[in-house]
Amino acid sequence: MSEAKSPASTPAPRGFRMPAEWEPHLGTWMSWPTREGASFPGPWYDKVVPAFQHMAACLLEDENVYLHVADPRYRTDIDAALASLTGAQRARLTLVDSAASEWCRDHGPSYVVDDATALGAIDWRFLSWGGKYGHGFDADRDGAKRAAAEHSAEVFEAPIHLEGGAIEVNGTGTLLTTDTCALHPNRNPQSTRPALESIFNAFLGAGNVIWLHGGLAGDDTDGHVDTVARFVNASTVVVAASNGPSDPNHPILQANLDILREATLEDGSPIVVHQLPAPGPLLIDGETMPASYANFYIANGKVLLPAYGSPRDADALALLDGLFPDRTIVPIDCSALIWGRGAVHCLTQQIPLAGHRVSLAPTL
Repeated sequence: MSEAKSPASTPAPRGFRMPAEWEPHLGTWMSWPTREGASFPGPWYDKVVPAFQHMAACLLEDENVYLHVADPRYRTDIDAALASLTGAQRARLTLVDSAASEWCRDHGPSYVVDDATALGAIDWRFLSWGGKYGHGFDADRDGAKRAAAEHSAEVFEAPIHLEGGAIEVNGTGTLLTTDTCALHPNRNPQSTRPALESIFNAFLGAGNVIWLHGGLAGDDTDGHVDTVARFVNASTVVVAASNGPSDPNHPILQANLDILREATLEDGSPIVVHQLPAPGPLLIDGETMPASYANFYIANGKVLLPAYGSPRDADALALLDGLFPDRTIVPIDCSALIWGRGAVHCLTQQIPLAGHRVSLAPTL
């Protein structure tokens, strides 16, 4: 593992920007779950392993996967779960001994690139989603720096507390976030919208910030944007819809739809907006889960779509299939994963290809 480099200034003035998720990846970060962890303890581990297996195998068909392994004992489980990988897939897999939790989107860095060969990593100073869960995620506090070191990325430490799931960019200057999360007093009690907008511009090259609302029923992130709205190209957003006026999420989701229909991109042009269906109420042990199709992950050749065993799974797949003609939409069963209050996007973090002259292993 290489050492991460220290920054000389904020990244955007030096020509860095955060690329969109559909831009080419060097690879994807994931973490293998553990029985001892806070996210999927005991019997939940066995319930979610098939989803991790499916995600990793799909990603390895088109890109490298860097897999955090919190305990070396789990290498045996990983070998068993991924025994059917082809030689090409296995060549793209790197196991990294690291105590990082499963939620790579949130504790990992947001990567930025310049127009030459540099890779940077934003450390949002992970604070366990506003200090929730006691010490269960203490090892994630330096997760961004540890991940950055794997690829010798220059680390830029942001002056705020945030998670990767709280921001969404189109790669050309526009960023989506939610006031319920980014401005929550448990993260940044003294911050204002203008102050955060200045930080997003200086660190990500995103000078056009659109403020939405988050907080689906059962959401413990205070409203990450990746459960309510996502870019699918530089000018098009899919936004989560509700199940109707009786849905407790209806007021927030309708407000987001209205905001996006009135908002503009960085060049002043309107945003094309499509509504993603809601999977319907999903309860586990009597608790409402924040199930959303917006929590998909855009990989090099595929889009991994959360599926919940709902009749609306097919509708969500059909919509994304039309919006990603160059990628295959792969449903990932998240009916157990959602017990951890997250899904596919929360469990992954893309590493942009720009800035690295690294080739994928050849297809056999």
